[in-house]
Amino acid sequence: MNDRELGTVVENEFSKSICLRICPEVANFTRAEEVSRSPLQLPPIAPHAESSHGVQLKALERDYRIYSYLSGALVSTSPSMDCILQCIGASSTDNFPDETIENTLIPHDWVKHRPSYWSSGGHDDPDAPETLTYRLNCDMCIVDEIKLQPFKAYFQYGHPIYSSKAVRFWMGHSKLPHGSDSFVTVEDENLMAIADENYVWTYTSPEFPMLQGRPWGRAGSATALGPQASRRRRPGPCLNGELRGSDDY
Repeated sequence: MNDRELGTVVENEFSKSICLRICPEVANFTRAEEVSRSPLQLPPIAPHAESSHGVQLKALERDYRIYSYLSGALVSTSPSMDCILQCIGASSTDNFPDETIENTLIPHDWVKHRPSYWSSGGHDDPDAPETLTYRLNCDMCIVDEIKLQPFKAYFQYGHPIYSSKAVRFWMGHSKLPHGSDSFVTVEDENLMAIADENYVWTYTSPEFPMLQGRPWGRAGSATALGPQASRRRRPGPCLNGELRGSDDY
């Protein structure tokens, strides 16, 4: 591609158009910023003075680099599959730390010869919700699928399945200063960090009913092995920061 052809591609925002075709949610972006300290220098489109037109051309060149990079990431043949980085906290835990939210990051029901799952503390009101809040592994993730697996209690008579009535997901970002985030540890449930005033939720999903197993379980409690937020070949919503799931009993 010669300089003239490249200039036409840049001026017509071709890379952004490709992104919109692959992931229509790109249309919701309010701005695009280039954070690389040494960005690729494109050949100049045409000699121009530093005028308003020149400023506009520089912005188009920047957008070309940003959306070209994003397009490549969206169609990558080997994307990262797990978008969850760390557990911020659960609204309640029955037996902490044995039944901690951190168990949901391991997609196995037995770990080190013992059952591995998260269990809520339970409520007298069976309709009271519980929430699990996670930090995603980068500021922007493409989430196409969330897997949620209720726990089957192999160690109880009849192997009951503890399932929520329905689930809902929120996605957004933290209001806390960068670097001040805290997470669940074996000593701390981190309950203060999950307060709603700490987050801006930019997406709220519909409520998804869950298939019910055997109708047996402690009223007002839930156990889970998931969720696992993953990236698949077909990109979904472009989101950033935090993921929260709610169990509605």
